[in-house]
Amino acid sequence: NRLNRHGLEHAISRLGRADGPFVAMLIDLDGFKSVNDTYGHNIGDDLLVKVARRIEGHAPEGATIARIGGDEFVLLFPAGSSPHSAGELASAIIAAIANP
Repeated sequence: NRLNRHGLEHAISRLGRADGPFVAMLIDLDGFKSVNDTYGHNIGDDLLVKVARRIEGHAPEGATIARIGGDEFVLLFPAGSSPHSAGELASAIIAAIANP
């Protein structure tokens, strides 16, 4: 689910009430401002949508994805809900985002 800040607060509250820990992965896009400055906000918006879809494609079932800033996303999911460690998942997301 892609959410705004209000929805994100709800997701954190829900995960906090659940049994067990959860993972909060913060994702920041380096150099995003230069994309907006060079190519315009429409291209920047398209890039954000593509990045969100790539994150979503690697997120565990039931994860929450939210854009929390201009070029910042957060991915929330219960620990243990992915067959991969959080580090492995982060590496896969970084690789997916890095591809043109």
